[in-house]
Amino acid sequence: MATVNKKSKTRPVGLPSKKRAKLVAGQGDIALSPEMILTAALDFTAREGLDALSMRKLADQLGITPMAIYHYYANRDVLVAAICGAITREIHAEAKGVKGNWRARLTRMNDIWYSTIAKYPGVAQQMWTGNLLNNTASLESAQQEEKAYTVKLIEMYASVLSEAGYSKTAVTI
Repeated sequence: MATVNKKSKTRPVGLPSKKRAKLVAGQGDIALSPEMILTAALDFTAREGLDALSMRKLADQLGITPMAIYHYYANRDVLVAAICGAITREIHAEAKGVKGNWRARLTRMNDIWYSTIAKYPGVAQQMWTGNLLNNTASLESAQQEEKAYTVKLIEMYASVLSEAGYSKTAVTI
């Protein structure tokens, strides 16, 4: 967000303080964290699909008010970028341990990619089209992790294709 609270240059205007986030959650001293929200968002996406995800539905699942989520994720697009980043990280973590000849590695990497993406309806389309509407600083920050792991995955695929005999020019994107 471009607007910054004059009292605190680190938090966008309108986002509650940590104390306020706990109170908004309606559970006193709830230990709400970005990781807890992201885990719940991943679970929701696996069950209902990305298109069904809303801050209100996610808040209902967590037993908090939607405003508590906004303390950590400025809007839905930022949360979706974090979901895509977490899934890309999951794919990378499993794929980097793949062993064997190039054909076996390529087959296994594709299986990992497909089986992981298939668990989260709507995410593949989001990742391939990049339909994140807002171009805020928060969104750009959330997308950095996804981009970093996407580059690592592309480099892994390029390495396997080079091993298969494709020229460096042929595997360069």
